[in-house]
Amino acid sequence: MKEPIISNCEKAFLLEAISESRRLDGRGMFDYRDLSIRFGKDYGCCEVSMGQTRVLGQVSCEIQQPKATRPNEGLLHINVGLSPMGAPHFETGRQSISSIQLNRLLEKCIKDSKCIDLESLCIVAEEKVWCIRLDLNILNHEGNLIDCASVAALAALSHFRRPDVELTSEGLIIYEAAVKEPIPLGIKHTPICVSFAIFNKGKNIVVDPSELEERVAEAEFTLGVNGYKELCGVHLSGSTQSGPTIVRQCANKALKRAVSVVALIKETLAKDSELRGSNTERGFVECVRQGTITSHGTPKICLPIKHKLPVETMETNHEDESSCDEVEVIGSGTVELKNSSVLATDTAEQVMEVEEKPKVEEIALSDDEDEVQIL
Repeated sequence: MKEPIISNCEKAFLLEAISESRRLDGRGMFDYRDLSIRFGKDYGCCEVSMGQTRVLGQVSCEIQQPKATRPNEGLLHINVGLSPMGAPHFETGRQSISSIQLNRLLEKCIKDSKCIDLESLCIVAEEKVWCIRLDLNILNHEGNLIDCASVAALAALSHFRRPDVELTSEGLIIYEAAVKEPIPLGIKHTPICVSFAIFNKGKNIVVDPSELEERVAEAEFTLGVNGYKELCGVHLSGSTQSGPTIVRQCANKALKRAVSVVALIKETLAKDSELRGSNTERGFVECVRQGTITSHGTPKICLPIKHKLPVETMETNHEDESSCDEVEVIGSGTVELKNSSVLATDTAEQVMEVEEKPKVEEIALSDDEDEVQIL
């Protein structure tokens, strides 16, 4: 299935809104969507949602032979899966340009920046090392996949525990988690990606762009930053006019974002560790209870209307066939009930529909009390 085409009216409307510092989802130009991180029952499994964009991260490990060029280092493989579950235009079993770009950006941000201590994954030099595999599955695509995927990758790697091993004369012994406590990965620093969309030849910049904003933007600027405020990678897609002022502005925003996201990851890891220590129920059960598994359950944001629209009202005449009751206004708060065959009223008169009761002729409303007095 092909990606839906954006009409010229949609593009013009979005560009005009961006030029007025307005966004279609009600956010400000430098406002982020809500970020939530949830861990599964197994180590290395996490689900990250950024607005309606959701990514599932899973880390696994196995023993393999090392590379000949690096015999004392472990291996790290990153794989991003784009399927029709994330978006209808994604194809299964075929690597698209978006998939290759996501893989390369994550490898540049995590692998090339030496986020993981690969030497600690060595079991026997030149013979056996741990191979860490990181699988990222896109559950729903609503824009800014790279930021959400980078947070999911970092959270899954930080949460993962590999089995403890021991080399004896009889061979290699791999201990289960019930026998020996699993060992976490050696993480040197915590890099994440922060993306910006550039409009109107660099005049307008938005952070955490949505899917529509990504497709309409002239260029997208992505920075890889860690919790120590260090730059780990830079990527620019598209073409636009940008100067050093824009780069500095984006870098300052990215540094603040990285510190807050890394703090959130550490806080979530600490809560998960407490739950595991107290044998409390954990996993994705809470996601189902909160109704956050599907994006259709998320409430939409209503934008305020800038201009008031005139509303025309129509005056109608109430006519009833057969016998009915005519109500005549006597005074303030007093009405008189009369029998008539045809009810003919004018729009300027005050009319009340009252059920006919044979013993009631007048109803008076007291000004001091809210009760109805029968005369």
